[in-house]
Amino acid sequence: MRKKWIKRILYVLAALLLLLLILWGVLYWYVQTHKKELLSRLEKAAGERIEGKLHIEDISPELFRTFPNISIRMDGISLQDSLYEQHHQKLIDLKHAYVRLNVFSLLTGKTRISKIIADEGTFHIFIDKNGYSNNYLLKPKELKVKNKKSKLEVGNIEVNNVTFVIDNVPMNKRFHMKLREINAEVHSVDSFMKIKADVNILMGGLGFKLSKGSFLKNAEIKGTLHFDYNTITRLGVVQERDIEIDNEKLKLSAWMRFGGPKVLPFQINLEGKKITYNVAVKWLSENIFEKLSKFDFAKTLEVAAVIRGDMLERGTNPYLDISFNTEKNTVSLLGSTFTDVYFKGKFFNHVNETKGRHDSNSVVLLDSLHALYNGLPVSGRDVVIMNFVRPYVIASLKEQFDATALNNTFGEQFTFTRGSCSYDLKYNGYLFANSLIPDEIYGSIDLKNFDFVYNARNLKFHNGNASLGFNGPDLLLNKVQIFAQNSDISINGVSKDFLKSFVEIPGKASMNLHLLSNNIDLGAFMTYFVQKRSAGKRSKVSASDRLDAFLTNSDISMDMHINKAVYRKMVATNVVSSMSFANSGLTIHNLHLNHDQGAIDLSGKVNQQVVNNPFNLQFSVANVQVSQLFYAMNNFGFKSLTDKNVSGNVSLSGSLNGNVTDKGVLLAERLNGIIKYDLNKASLKNFALFDKVQKWFKNRRLDNIEIERFIGNFDIRSGSIFIPKTELHTSALNLSFAGLYGLAPGKPTNIDFRVPLRNPQVDKDRQERGLSRRKGEGLVINLNAHSDASGKIVIGVGKGYEKDDGKVVDEDEE
Repeated sequence: MRKKWIKRILYVLAALLLLLLILWGVLYWYVQTHKKELLSRLEKAAGERIEGKLHIEDISPELFRTFPNISIRMDGISLQDSLYEQHHQKLIDLKHAYVRLNVFSLLTGKTRISKIIADEGTFHIFIDKNGYSNNYLLKPKELKVKNKKSKLEVGNIEVNNVTFVIDNVPMNKRFHMKLREINAEVHSVDSFMKIKADVNILMGGLGFKLSKGSFLKNAEIKGTLHFDYNTITRLGVVQERDIEIDNEKLKLSAWMRFGGPKVLPFQINLEGKKITYNVAVKWLSENIFEKLSKFDFAKTLEVAAVIRGDMLERGTNPYLDISFNTEKNTVSLLGSTFTDVYFKGKFFNHVNETKGRHDSNSVVLLDSLHALYNGLPVSGRDVVIMNFVRPYVIASLKEQFDATALNNTFGEQFTFTRGSCSYDLKYNGYLFANSLIPDEIYGSIDLKNFDFVYNARNLKFHNGNASLGFNGPDLLLNKVQIFAQNSDISINGVSKDFLKSFVEIPGKASMNLHLLSNNIDLGAFMTYFVQKRSAGKRSKVSASDRLDAFLTNSDISMDMHINKAVYRKMVATNVVSSMSFANSGLTIHNLHLNHDQGAIDLSGKVNQQVVNNPFNLQFSVANVQVSQLFYAMNNFGFKSLTDKNVSGNVSLSGSLNGNVTDKGVLLAERLNGIIKYDLNKASLKNFALFDKVQKWFKNRRLDNIEIERFIGNFDIRSGSIFIPKTELHTSALNLSFAGLYGLAPGKPTNIDFRVPLRNPQVDKDRQERGLSRRKGEGLVINLNAHSDASGKIVIGVGKGYEKDDGKVVDEDEE
């Protein structure tokens, strides 16, 4: 029984196959013998329904392409308008097309097209610069005789490798896509047409304003679309479905209204839960991509976008409304990396509805922002970035954190070991090029109870408190109080145009500062008066680099008032100074201080760009105790003449130039200058030089020589003191001397003394009794003090300096 059924089925199938072959054979015979007639009838029938000229190069039956259905294959199909010879643009240009016929509909006499296949070609709608368009070919003609039975049903449509293009020259638009593969099922119910289509499309781009670029350029779209079209309202709706764009999974829905006079409104909705930013940003037009491509997100974002507009609207972009959010992301921008990023935001390009939809009318809104920058917390709310042509930012930033978090960002300049930091800032200005900093900031940064090291100068500070204010482009040092060893410092001032200088390397700002101190140890700050430590160059410019450039290149003017200043052994009071710090070095415009019962005034420069920091100084010393001055200045390098040997008051004036090391050590061998002196009411006690000549001046107090007044001068050249012929009148003896004294190690000493043996005390007594001074000098002894091979001073009888006619050869010049 079973075998009989199998045989019957086989018979039926064979009969059907034979019938199919017969029908195909008949169709083949008919087409081949009536090809010209059929082509003519097809073109004529098309001409009755549509405008333009339809041309088909060849027609033939096809079995295998659509087996088991029978199809008519048409080759070289084109549709062109009446002005084709002028513009040479075809509306339709297909290499192949297949019309698949339902076999059973042929048997019933009611022809039904079950499928239309279009392979390889173009569909090109254009509007030229004069406003002429070939889109009129799409409008059906009014049939003179309406035939209800003339309606053909199409169940399926397949498109393969067909390029679809709309060029609108007057409106600066171009829509371009390649339909790689589309398989659509078409169902019509009353006034509704329902289409389900599997699509694979390569987008050439949606150019709503070609001067700004195209959306979805080179994007690949895959998925299944459900399209409903109402033939009465002419509204087409794409139901929400999952699709892929460049392998990113999104939900798509859309609508478009057809048939309006010179309008073609549309809206597209896209939503993705996990979108790769670097992929999605390429879907935007070039003008937006240029701005947003500077961001790099390590993880995906959640994105929802609404795109609406009019395909026929003249030369403008569609409305864009994009919302996005992410959390625990890593974002890189302009060489800076932010970690643990969280934000929620929106973007739209129609801030002012009365203006066009373009870059200058675009805005990004972030209702909240949290991130870490090198461990430094960044928190903001109500962040607004508008005008993508010249970005303008409005934001409120506020956070509190441990001051040591600053080390990751500014550690090359400052190393914080403790303290707290908080900021409350309001951004309100245009962003600098390639920067996240605007040209105006308002608010404050406060640091409390902090210890830190200024690494470039190796200066250590503790127990600091600082309040930094921002007033538009300017930085205000409202109160900076720090302590270093035995020093207390309080600074306030302003840096004009700070933000521009901070961002634009090598920026240069001016700072006007005021320094107050009750007590300061200048020895702890000597590194600030010498060459600054420099860091190696890096390829990327960081915030630390910007701060280093600001501190290095800025011109700083500082007024100081210090109650007490200590430098080594010197103690000064009431120090008042005006100084300036520049990239080239330090300038002391004027410095006044009180020392003991006298005063010192100083001015000069230190060049910090040259090794061993060359300097030049002009100074005056008024009525200072000699012993205190010698003590403070470490006896000026003298070994035998110290603060223990001298007393009295001295006034000095002159100039010095030389070098000082980065540790503040004076290089005596490079010291040069001229010094004038005026000594009053002075005495020399236990001066070793006089001890050595005591044998020639018995009964005289050489251990305590009094000097009423002593005026003179000397030169310093390459670490040697050159003494011109100078007379000195004392209570024990009168003498004159000339020569050189080796101030620097290794420099020789050679001084000649001419000492009259007459006792000046006798002349003094005669004058007190009303008698005249004795004539002449009496007997004179010539002595010479010189250094031996070991550097020890040796005194002998005779001359050693003047015997060479006073000529002294500078060892550095030989």
